[in-house]
Amino acid sequence: MKRLMILWVLLFVMGSTMTPQSAVAATTPPYEVSVPSGTTLYQFVGKTLKPKATLRTAKRFKALSTSGYYYKVQDGRTIYYVKKKPSN
Repeated sequence: MKRLMILWVLLFVMGSTMTPQSAVAATTPPYEVSVPSGTTLYQFVGKTLKPKATLRTAKRFKALSTSGYYYKVQDGRTIYYVKKKPSN
């Protein structure tokens, strides 16, 4: 039992000293999302996500973050939610 505890402490110390302190993701928000025509844009009305508009033409939005199955995107001052495309 004593050896196991020493091993865990040693692994913790090694892990905390060898990991980089500032790891930055390659795609930090804001990034862009291409949205095809015919896609429904959603907005929160109270606590419910409701469809607000349908795109007539394809458009690029500035993505702020992801929220469950949706991208949180910004168009000017308006914030919409766009369903993520299911991965095959």
